[in-house]
Amino acid sequence: DLYMKDQLSDAGLEPNPDNVSPYYVTPDIWVRNVNDGGTVHQNPEAGQINYVYVKVRNRGVAASAATGNRLKLYWAKASTGLSWTFPWTSAMYGCAGTPLPIGGQIGNKLIASVSAGGFTTMTFAWTPPKPTDYTPCFGGDASHFCLLARIENSSVVPYGMSFPETTDLWNNVRNNNNIVWKNVSIVDALPDMTLIRTSVLFAG
Repeated sequence: DLYMKDQLSDAGLEPNPDNVSPYYVTPDIWVRNVNDGGTVHQNPEAGQINYVYVKVRNRGVAASAATGNRLKLYWAKASTGLSWTFPWTSAMYGCAGTPLPIGGQIGNKLIASVSAGGFTTMTFAWTPPKPTDYTPCFGGDASHFCLLARIENSSVVPYGMSFPETTDLWNNVRNNNNIVWKNVSIVDALPDMTLIRTSVLFAG
């Protein structure tokens, strides 16, 4: 009964009965530029360590198992050709003579037991690519990327999915409440710098 929401209104039904709203707007994935536990999404900062938060919910009447459930997180360069598994699991694209990564796995973590009706939030460190590297081939769309989170309770096909997956990413997300998708825009507001969190002490 572990699941993640495609949209705010998603109740965890499979397939998602909403055929109108987009599925790439999950509220259960968000990014913070520093690991501060914030819950408001920030545009990921290129070339710096950012933190991707993923909320995993339990809609069951009992706590979930403490073992056997894993959360996998992927990134990809956004395009109309996104499918599954290409390019999420690892792919390169030749751009102006330079091979660029256009997808890959960010992390793979064990999901601890989640209480009935509760949730847990898991954190992944991610250093996003720089949009400027993609400008020669993607132009004004160079900053557009996507994140994909998957709850898997088996290491073999169909990985615990209620509906076996195909290459059709849209329907995979719609049919299975343990796959969610988030469109993000990568920014480069601090080029060649490192994000530093500072604190100020005041004498009392």
